[in-house]
Amino acid sequence: MAASIDWSKYKDVADKIFKSYEKEICDYRVQPKWDILEPFVIKSCPANGFISKTQNPNEPNNLEEFAIQAEETIKAGVTSVHFHVFDDKGQPSGDLGKTRALISPLKAKYGDKVVWDGSVASGKTMEEAMQPIIEGLIEIAVVKPGGTFFGGSLTAWNIQWVQAQVELIQSLGAVPKITCHDTGYIDNAKRWLVDTGLLKKPTHWLLAVGMPGLTPMWDPMSCLETLMLMVRRVREADPDAVIMVNGGGRAHHHITAAAVLLGLHGARVGQEDCIYRYAHKDELINSTTQIVKSTMRLVEEMGRRVATAEEYRKMIGLA
Repeated sequence: MAASIDWSKYKDVADKIFKSYEKEICDYRVQPKWDILEPFVIKSCPANGFISKTQNPNEPNNLEEFAIQAEETIKAGVTSVHFHVFDDKGQPSGDLGKTRALISPLKAKYGDKVVWDGSVASGKTMEEAMQPIIEGLIEIAVVKPGGTFFGGSLTAWNIQWVQAQVELIQSLGAVPKITCHDTGYIDNAKRWLVDTGLLKKPTHWLLAVGMPGLTPMWDPMSCLETLMLMVRRVREADPDAVIMVNGGGRAHHHITAAAVLLGLHGARVGQEDCIYRYAHKDELINSTTQIVKSTMRLVEEMGRRVATAEEYRKMIGLA
């Protein structure tokens, strides 16, 4: 068949094609650099008291196990640590004595090398609830402007509580971290805190999603679409917001990777809200340090780097 074709008819066409490759057709240098923040905050949290050893035998469920994991991640080079306290049955607790016992030895050892993050949601009075800040145990405190089902339980925080928390946290020299489980939280934060001028800038937000009942993500598409939606809503509330994500559920690693790609400010990672290493496998997480080191490799491969504690404090306006 090929022998019957008169190839001379196509000589001029071929010459034009080949000659076009004899010079530089496209100069890729015309593309400007992307505006992406290089430092990326990695915050560890080894447990939260909601995941039992029945789900993952490697899950810390007492203060000693939590402290060991927290210190391992500090040695690995995390920017910050988020603390949870447990009672003697391994359930979440707001006991101030246990909070001191967990955080104080680590602060004495590592000082300002790490940013200390925790909760002020427990106590019979607001003064009791604020003690972790008053005593200098934490610098960042969680504020949740809303309510939702988490698994089979319902929790809610009303406008009076949220506004009082923010006012007191800021007056004590700490930073409120506006933690949002869905877009309703973002809307509440905008109306209750941003539009009222109560929340000082730079505002600090954590998108805590991916867990059962807390904006679950069933596949990669829903993960990326939902995260993009929430980032856009936060930036509508405050274009200069400092935005981090919390890797939760099966989607945790994808959520963190998306945060790196989107140029967000950081991620909270570890065993706090997930048990599986990967979204598509049933391999259990060995330790929070395992997740921290994996996240560090991911950040570095994308040309970013782990933020220092000093850089993180500067981002969110901590003295």
